[in-house]
This record gives sequence, structure tokens and C-alpha cells, in this order.
Amino acid sequence: MASAPAHAQENRFALSYGDDGQAPAHTAWRRRVERARLDYDAFAARAVEVYLSYAPPAPREKRAPGVTTIMRDPTLRAGDIYAATDGFMVFRGRAAAAHAPADFTPLPDERARKLSLAIAPAR
Repeated sequence: MASAPAHAQENRFALSYGDDGQAPAHTAWRRRVERARLDYDAFAARAVEVYLSYAPPAPREKRAPGVTTIMRDPTLRAGDIYAATDGFMVFRGRAAAAHAPADFTPLPDERARKLSLAIAPAR
């Protein structure tokens, strides 16, 4: 069997590869990978845009029970303490269905500090 000249074999070899010297299958694979990367980048950019467009809910302020709620609390007993927005209040009235603001007195700050230190976990 006659062998083709060396330059003919090189030309045939060169034809089976792309201009960049890589096999067509590899070139096609690289194109698919690049296209997938571009698609993902576009998807990720849209996802970030949508995520950032939703404003997080405003943090809810922690409030003490409303005065009207406390006034209707039938479980209150003399000496019960509740945290109000202006400090701790002590219930001095009687157990009843409804209470009046006069049934509550402010807890002195010094007493509140002692109570909080007494119930604070040891570190």
C-alpha cells in the first residue's frame, strides 16, 4: 500500500481540526459551555435584581402590652409587674374584670435593677 506524502497527511490532519488547532468536538463543547455560562450569568443577574427589588419587611418594634390590654386582663393579682413603654408597672388593685390606671404604680428604677440582676443568668 502506497503511503501518502507527509505533507498530504499533515493537510488531512489539519482539516480535521479547527483554525485554533482543536478538534471540532472540543470546539463545539467549549461553545456549549460558554453559552451555558452566559445563560447562567443572565439568570443570576435577574435573580439578584428580583431579590433586591423586594424590600424587607420593616422591623417590628417590640412593644409592651398596650394599656387597654392590661386593663382588661382578668388574671392580674396584686404585686404583678408588667413592662410598659415608660418602665415597669406594679399592679396594686384587686382582681376584677376591668382595672383603672390608678391600680398601677411605677416600679422604682432601683428596685427594677435589683430584680433584673436577680433573674439575669450568671455569666
